[in-house]
Amino acid sequence: MANNNGGGIFCNDFSVIAALNSILWGDSAAGAPNEIYLSASLINITYSDIQGGWTGTGNIDTDPLFVSGSDYHLTASSPCGVKNLLAVAGGDSSAYGLK
Repeated sequence: MANNNGGGIFCNDFSVIAALNSILWGDSAAGAPNEIYLSASLINITYSDIQGGWTGTGNIDTDPLFVSGSDYHLTASSPCGVKNLLAVAGGDSSAYGLK
């Protein structure tokens, strides 16, 4: 746990974070889902799957459908697969550094 807050990301004391194409899911702090903690910090997350949701272009709040609780590969039907994320981005693969 990160100070009982921010099971996925803990930002404190003027931190500046940028995240792209990330999955923050199933983490907990203080015994409850609490993916991101911000205090006097800035964060920009885009095209990511964040449990509980987060404001940002292309972000979703949907079970990523990992293979299992110990195998974090994505299943073929995962909403986080490149094919599905490209649909969220309107087919613009440049958001993922793809050509």
